[in-house]
Amino acid sequence: MIIEAVRGAGALLAAGALLAGCGGGADQGYSNAPPASPFKVAQGAVPGAAGGSGSSTTSATAPASGTLTAYVAHGTPLRSSPGGRVIGTLPTKTPFKSPQVLAVVGQSGGWLGVLTSELANGRVGWIRAGAGRLFRTDWSIEAIVPQRQLIVRQGSRVIMRTKMAVGRPGHETPAGRFAVTDKLLISQPGSPYACCVLALTGHQTRIPQGWGGGDRLAIHSTNDPSSVGHPVSLGCMRIDASVARRVVRLVPLGTQVRITH
Repeated sequence: MIIEAVRGAGALLAAGALLAGCGGGADQGYSNAPPASPFKVAQGAVPGAAGGSGSSTTSATAPASGTLTAYVAHGTPLRSSPGGRVIGTLPTKTPFKSPQVLAVVGQSGGWLGVLTSELANGRVGWIRAGAGRLFRTDWSIEAIVPQRQLIVRQGSRVIMRTKMAVGRPGHETPAGRFAVTDKLLISQPGSPYACCVLALTGHQTRIPQGWGGGDRLAIHSTNDPSSVGHPVSLGCMRIDASVARRVVRLVPLGTQVRITH
């Protein structure tokens, strides 16, 4: 799955049409827009909402350790550095209509350094601390590309460890620190993404010539289980559908994802 960020009216439909590149066995994806968006935001995506241990928690019940996330309920300027130039505006919703929940990876005075798909891999954007309501999560995901292994943790405890498909030679899964932007359920029968998707802030920088399916990274299930454990995608990480359902149910938006080579 590779997702191109889109904005404006009809963004959800357009984004659904561009979710192509990492799904299915042959990575053919969708060449034409489907009649309706095949994606639905998973329940429990809003911070503090019901959804079990997978939802971010308010400060009163937040875990003592973990990482910060910021729920942005109003459009806010994104800056290149604390107090620096404005490089964009973060909307209240992602292109898939999920709440805008950002992983916080730095703090400086009254500013928060955040991960967002608006920026290139490795770049950190900055927002005013008051622009986002802060939560803390003790969930994390590690993807070890050489071992083709995905590990989901809550605190120091390993909740699941599973095999994953990774990018094929020439289109390797990029390493770095990313975060979950969307938890999506698939409503289209026969979708190459099977049941569900965790969209990430990351981008695939090695797109095939002539490819028009976007560049966003994701962790998702697949309708070709035999591909799991092999280097076959254009960069995304494919896992078994039964595992993907559990990951989407448990892991909150803003969860940090570290991909290592």
